Amino acid sequence: MTLLAKLGHVGARVREDVTARMPTPEERDILRLGPDEPVLRLSRVTLDGDARPVEATVMVKAGHLYELQYEFTPE
Repeated sequence: MTLLAKLGHVGARVREDVTARMPTPEERDILRLGPDEPVLRLSRVTLDGDARPVEATVMVKAGHLYELQYEFTPE
């Protein structure tokens, strides 16, 4: 069980937004990217059963090293 769940904040739903872009100079250095390699920016918000956000995360990843896969049930 995570710390948030122990404190009564149980995630019921996750929303993610993913974009691709060229990295900033700092990101390029930290991720050791070449001049033409993009990054993926993933913004994740975890919501509880009442649709209140309980956790937010922003990640920047080297685009050529990741594959995103999603599965969902259409409405």
